[in-house]
Amino acid sequence: MKIALDTNVLLSVFIAHGLCHELFNFLIENGHELIISDNVLMELERHLKNKFAAPSGAIQDLMITLSENGSIVSDRADVTFDCPDPDDTPILAAAFHAQAKYFVTGDKALLNLKAIGLMPIISPRECWITLRTDADVF
Repeated sequence: MKIALDTNVLLSVFIAHGLCHELFNFLIENGHELIISDNVLMELERHLKNKFAAPSGAIQDLMITLSENGSIVSDRADVTFDCPDPDDTPILAAAFHAQAKYFVTGDKALLNLKAIGLMPIISPRECWITLRTDADVF
């Protein structure tokens, strides 16, 4: 299943080792395809360097893990959605056009959108519960 992850989720994977870290590992271990836009990667790298002073080797390792376990997709500027922050539009459009089943974010403004087309916008916890429930069924 294709799952798009927003920058704030990926930052939490690297920094906090809580729910987002567990979700990330679950996605990889269960063969889900991570969908990550170019802009998310750039934001992630910038925040890890500037806000968290993460070592460049650790950042490089994370980038390799992301590229090995997912698809890096180009942002889509040719599509518009009603987004509270226009900078999020290309990221959502990239996930939508990559046919992600879910867009996972902690951004409350994006969560309030609920969905773009048939792609639900859900929290990491909601994704965790949904996928774990589905995994337990099988």
